Amino acid sequence: MDRPLRITCLRGRTSDRTDGAGQGAEALARLLDGRVIGEAEPGRPRDWSEDLPDAQPVLEAAAAEVSAALDQGELPVLTASDCSICIATLPTVAARIPGVRILWIDAHGDFNTPETTPSGFLGGMCLGAACARWDAGWPETIDPHAVHFLGVRELDPGEREDVAAAGVNTGVPAEGLVYVHLDVDGLDPSVMPVQFPVPGGLNILTMSAKGNRLPQSPDFSGTLTASYHVPVSFGELHGDVSYNYNSGYYTMVDNLLRQPAYHLVNGSVGATLHNGIDAKVWVRNLTNAKIFQTLVAGTFNEIANYSPPRTYGVTLGAKF
Repeated sequence: MDRPLRITCLRGRTSDRTDGAGQGAEALARLLDGRVIGEAEPGRPRDWSEDLPDAQPVLEAAAAEVSAALDQGELPVLTASDCSICIATLPTVAARIPGVRILWIDAHGDFNTPETTPSGFLGGMCLGAACARWDAGWPETIDPHAVHFLGVRELDPGEREDVAAAGVNTGVPAEGLVYVHLDVDGLDPSVMPVQFPVPGGLNILTMSAKGNRLPQSPDFSGTLTASYHVPVSFGELHGDVSYNYNSGYYTMVDNLLRQPAYHLVNGSVGATLHNGIDAKVWVRNLTNAKIFQTLVAGTFNEIANYSPPRTYGVTLGAKF
């Protein structure tokens, strides 16, 4: 180690849904002779719109700890109950260290936005916020091309589209300085029990995969989007369509299971009236593509979860 460590546990409200993760983060920091900043708050499920304002003190403390460590020639090591602190830590590191790469070790991409999140969990949207895929109110963001996924194996359908469109990389960066974000669910549940377990994680066997293709790495993926708005006498007509092609990829580093190539089409048409009423008809996965949300090898079988098939509906809204 060429410099001292600055180990800090951050307590307070972020998006904790249980008490255990925060207790574990604090215990780890104390075991490593680190400091604890803030006071614990009880975990409870809440929507991101409620958690984000309350998380501001923890985000500010996280950014301050990273800056202080770098100012003093130390290596910052932060422990926390969930991944939400990356909204602050990643932009702070990127601003201080030009060209730094972000190694994101996690079972999940945490790349959702308010439009794509199925759960409303801030911890599942934090990297998307850090990469400016939605506005979390933090003054700085990072380039998603600087992010490298390792161990990521569960993405929501809309999240997967955003990851592909943003140009996120996979695998360990080949060169340059690297800042490591580690969520222990990047490891296989047999190695580390976690709150949100996903089979097929990193372990002593999968850590050696010389010559294999990187998981979640298609030869080609691309997204086309089109949006059309035209004013009319009663308001505005609008239409949106997005097309995503993915050439297919292996889902695990052992290259045993593969997602075939697919075409994904989403679209909507609607109208907005002058009085603020909006109506639209929408369809998702128009081609009824079979896309795996999870495809991993269990001990005796394969475990697969499909993304939703073709769905369609009508949405009505009003602005006052």
